[in-house]
Amino acid sequence: MISCGAKGRFYVIPNVVDLECGASDLSLENQEKKIITHISLMKDDVKNISGIVEAVAVLSQSRSDFEFHILGDGPDENKIRTKSKDFGLLDKTIFFHGMVNAQELARFLSKSAFTVINSNFETFCVAAAESLYCGIPVIATKCGGPEEFVDEQSGILINCEDKAALISALNYMLDHHSEFDSKQISKKARSLFSSEIVGKKIYDLYREVLGWNG
Repeated sequence: MISCGAKGRFYVIPNVVDLECGASDLSLENQEKKIITHISLMKDDVKNISGIVEAVAVLSQSRSDFEFHILGDGPDENKIRTKSKDFGLLDKTIFFHGMVNAQELARFLSKSAFTVINSNFETFCVAAAESLYCGIPVIATKCGGPEEFVDEQSGILINCEDKAALISALNYMLDHHSEFDSKQISKKARSLFSSEIVGKKIYDLYREVLGWNG
């Protein structure tokens, strides 16, 4: 709004994240495969999941120590499945799990090395916030949401539709995800996205707008 010339007093209030998960203390180095997770309603022109599949296909030619898991469903699921199958990766390196509930999501994130978001645009990006809330680092595009809260301590930010940068980030994160401080990531995310914190921000804003000093 500011860049478009709008004048006013603007406040950024994030979405609430409500997951029963703690900072992951699971040693993924002991797992046979490192888990890369993507969470979305599968609309490819928004989420650019095809771009992740293509990057995974390139990466799979040089290393086999990871799996890419997609949580969620949507209008382009068959398209993404077909692309994964065409690369020979469906149910071998790329796996689809459909829609999961909050408990299943938290459990899956606890086993993940990191989450990847490759969106062309977002208004916030709940998936990135959920991952950080559980102490899981994130690769995300600068698509209008994640750059508000993903930093060098919690992940890697790349430009939209930059396949080379995505491949490089995936490759780096597979080797260095354990160097991110899971407990600190979770602690910071909870200070931003917990219902208590967000609720207080909304409450305080209403008090200010209404001029209520009681």
